[in-house]
Amino acid sequence: MRLGRSRRSCYPPASHLRPYESASLMTKEEDVLAALDKPRALYALQQRVDPSNKSTDALQDLLMRMRTAGKVKFDIKTGKWSAA
Repeated sequence: MRLGRSRRSCYPPASHLRPYESASLMTKEEDVLAALDKPRALYALQQRVDPSNKSTDALQDLLMRMRTAGKVKFDIKTGKWSAA
């Protein structure tokens, strides 16, 4: 017999989501596009969109998907993202 709290989480399981969908729940495309009022580097964009998150992996994944969809552009010379 176990005492204490149950191991169940109060959040629904994310197992039905694809890996990139669970990451994009925190950062939304609309927020990224709003933050791209001028070209910004990845870390500067992270600070505007979600400053509490220290990892830029989820944001970078979202930006790559948005680039594929034609919503954002990346300038390789300056290393900055901008709205398409």
